Amino acid sequence: MDLSGRNEIDYENLDKLFQKRYAMSVAEPAVISNPEKFKSSCDMIFQDQYKSNTTFNEACRTLLTYLSIAQSTGFLTDKNNSCGYANYWLNNKVRNENGTSDMHTTNFFTILTSSSNEISNGICNNHIYFLTDIVFTEIKTLYEFYDQFNKFKVAITTDYNGSCKEAQKCATIYKDNVSYCHNYKTKFCSQLLKYRNELMNLLQEKKMCADQQGFISQIDKSPADSSLQSVNGLSSPVIISITLIGTIFGVFLLSLFLYKFSPLGAWITHLIGKIKKKGCFVDEVVDQSLFHHYESDQKVSIYRDYNIPYNFAEY
Repeated sequence: MDLSGRNEIDYENLDKLFQKRYAMSVAEPAVISNPEKFKSSCDMIFQDQYKSNTTFNEACRTLLTYLSIAQSTGFLTDKNNSCGYANYWLNNKVRNENGTSDMHTTNFFTILTSSSNEISNGICNNHIYFLTDIVFTEIKTLYEFYDQFNKFKVAITTDYNGSCKEAQKCATIYKDNVSYCHNYKTKFCSQLLKYRNELMNLLQEKKMCADQQGFISQIDKSPADSSLQSVNGLSSPVIISITLIGTIFGVFLLSLFLYKFSPLGAWITHLIGKIKKKGCFVDEVVDQSLFHHYESDQKVSIYRDYNIPYNFAEY
């Protein structure tokens, strides 16, 4: 697959991309009601490799139906978002249940996009490609938040009292994913913060769901605060070390200033002088005491030398 001209999904316009899901909601039941539509085209694309895989074959037929509906209704005037959503939907459809991909997933996209048909020669040819597991998970998370946020806005008008439950689901999605954001410079985290702010602003504007507002505020005060510290590229230990060093240095400068230029410094100098004099006096007394003790020892020693009895040998 040639990736040089590939159109990447724009995280900043995901809300516009997700709006295109309505065309897909028409295409999916159309494939179920008419299973033979585009079947021959998809069988030709995969030949014997994935013909028996009903999921892949159904995904192919649904995609072609979606493109057909989009073209006939003028839905593809916004090509980037219409094709971008088709690509997201397709990546979601052919993945494992836990959202991970495998060799068959990547091969599916390679075969699909290299075939001579509506995909490779069609209007979405540069928009259909395999999304890595990380990118797919990020887009899916943002989609779930966006979808849940829209359900909350609908619930405000239809079930005001129960709408806070929908807001809580949004807040939970935010809580479960904000811990991955050590800063908000990444595309995913920047968009997650944008959706969080839209939710919080609406809650505050409507003066509703106080518990959910508190829940979100508490999330922002939790260890996710490390993400705010990391926005400046500094971790907590580094900040603590810098603060401690700064405090010690500040105390040193203040002490030096007080010692040199304040009455307190003069008093300290005078006190130190007294202590030194007392210290010298004590040292002198101790030295004298030791000296006298030494002298007395010497005298006793001398006297003892003179009192040593001599024994004369008799010859």
